[in-house]
Amino acid sequence: MQAKNKDNLDILEIFSNNLRFSRNNAGLSREKFAEKIGLTGPTQISHYETGKNLPNVRTLVKIAEVLNVDIHWLITGQPSPGAGFIEKTLKPFVLAHLNDVLAKMQGLEAERMELIRKQAAGEVHAVRLDEIQEDTTNLHMYYKAALKHLDDPLKSVNLKAELKYDVTPEEAS
Repeated sequence: MQAKNKDNLDILEIFSNNLRFSRNNAGLSREKFAEKIGLTGPTQISHYETGKNLPNVRTLVKIAEVLNVDIHWLITGQPSPGAGFIEKTLKPFVLAHLNDVLAKMQGLEAERMELIRKQAAGEVHAVRLDEIQEDTTNLHMYYKAALKHLDDPLKSVNLKAELKYDVTPEEAS
């Protein structure tokens, strides 16, 4: 029975620390945070953050939504058990897709450089260059947006998408 009470105290301490950290990280006062999760005042938030009380399940879900944190992490300080799925399944699939986009961008860049060479030699006109430039710019914007959105879900499992490419924004525009 003693171990069970100790575990409960550990959970209270972890929860209160993670809640306080997440609320502060979100830049929310206790008053503003209470308002966002549907409480009438900051007193209950103070009780949660000092380990006096735990919220009910509905409030816990609302806390996690407002702070944009995983409930499992909020309570235990550990990544959600489902996070392994993201690492093993989702991340490789998305990174493979982004690598395909990257390969297409590099292919377009190689084609653009070849056309520039041929144009300088008088072998072709600049007709395709504008089209390649537009395709490269669009792929560049897609790639950067996809990579940014990929990083968001991976933050909860301490992963970071790390893909690099040689086309700079100035070259792509």
